[in-house]
Amino acid sequence: MLNLNSPLCLHRLERKRLLGFLEKTSGTIEEQLAAIALALEQLWKKKDERIKEISDVQAQIRKICGEIAVSSARNQAVNVDMSDLSLKKLDEFHYQLQELQK
Repeated sequence: MLNLNSPLCLHRLERKRLLGFLEKTSGTIEEQLAAIALALEQLWKKKDERIKEISDVQAQIRKICGEIAVSSARNQAVNVDMSDLSLKKLDEFHYQLQELQK
């Protein structure tokens, strides 16, 4: 079943919208560059949001694991793997978190 609220589905819809926006861009080179700059700015914001979301989910996972193991895991810093900010990885973290929250 297709879940329209899943991060992967939302990402695909957003990507399609962004590509359509860039394809429709016309005008002078300056106008096209301005449109591309705006699109890049939006992508950077999305990247920052993704990093924060992954970090938050990982922190929750560590907290729950720490509570389960009664260890010092709660005090460990959360490190986001910058080489993999994919929605697939984020979905994996969400799944892991949901399993721990049960």
